[in-house]
Amino acid sequence: MPKPKSSVLPRGTYAELTCTICGETKPIEEFHQRKYIHVDGTFSTRPRRDCKECVRKRSYQNGERLRASAEHREKLWARKIRREFGLTQEEYERMLKVQAGVCILCGKDGVETGRKRLAIDHCHATGLIRGLLCGLCNRQLGWVEGIGLSRIVAYLTGELSSFKASSELAEYPGAREQPAA
Repeated sequence: MPKPKSSVLPRGTYAELTCTICGETKPIEEFHQRKYIHVDGTFSTRPRRDCKECVRKRSYQNGERLRASAEHREKLWARKIRREFGLTQEEYERMLKVQAGVCILCGKDGVETGRKRLAIDHCHATGLIRGLLCGLCNRQLGWVEGIGLSRIVAYLTGELSSFKASSELAEYPGAREQPAA
């Protein structure tokens, strides 16, 4: 089996190159340069075989094709939730219907929070799905789980404060007195 062609030319000095896509001979400035870092810390550059214009056209076409395919995006999403949560698209839709299409914590739908869908909230220890949350509530819940709810409650009630003397607290604007313990 023949070795596949590299998209980069071997070392050398080039004034003009012929693009392998469009077949036009163009000045070297019309080709992207690839940077190679060597073991000794030095680097060298070599031009790609396809010109900047062809690279740009191909990137645009690939992006347009994927963006235009809502069906493709739906399939990718369905595959993701199946792989990560063991959940089918139908099961997700049932959960969404039970929750009336809104986040179980704040009551906003996915569109209100800038997302197309609600996130699937799950326990990281057991893997059990707890419900559907908007992105903001999902991130905040993850943060609370990381710190621990009891620690947050202790902080809010003043049990966790690093300030013990009210004279230290008075130095900070907006500070309030600690509740008596």
